[in-house]
Amino acid sequence: MKIYNSADLGLKKDSDITRELIDFFSSIKDIKEDKKLIIQEGTYYIDSDNADLHELFITNTCHEKEWTKPSMVNKYKSAIYMENIENLEIFADNVTLMLNGKLNNIVIKNCKNIKIKGLVIDNISPDLHMIEVVEKKGFSITYKVDNASKIVEKNNKLYFEGKDYFSDVE
Repeated sequence: MKIYNSADLGLKKDSDITRELIDFFSSIKDIKEDKKLIIQEGTYYIDSDNADLHELFITNTCHEKEWTKPSMVNKYKSAIYMENIENLEIFADNVTLMLNGKLNNIVIKNCKNIKIKGLVIDNISPDLHMIEVVEKKGFSITYKVDNASKIVEKNNKLYFEGKDYFSDVE
């Protein structure tokens, strides 16, 4: 079994490891033997500015007619993108990946025998938001928005704002 340690691959705690992960997954595509990636505990960052675009057809966001049309609609960035990889175990006990920007968490495409253990994925500025109804009175409703969400006002309208997105609250 081939063993890879995160430090040997340039994965440094508390820093952006986007390109290092892309390079690593690309480098092991042709290695069919069992492989193990051991990531040292800590917090690591993935930045959408450094991630690659891939054509993906995500069934809950892609209409049937779009499946055959190449377009930017089907281009997505991912924090972890694995394609054509076999026999890989990733050990990531007490490891957190902090995502910065609009990214899919993990894409595993045309792979066999992939195991990921212990990895936690979180977002610096999530593009999904939790809104809780606090109070309903007559024709008014009071909402509470999760602490990770940033809301801005522009032209008397409210918007969620984060890296790579600006969306209407309505």
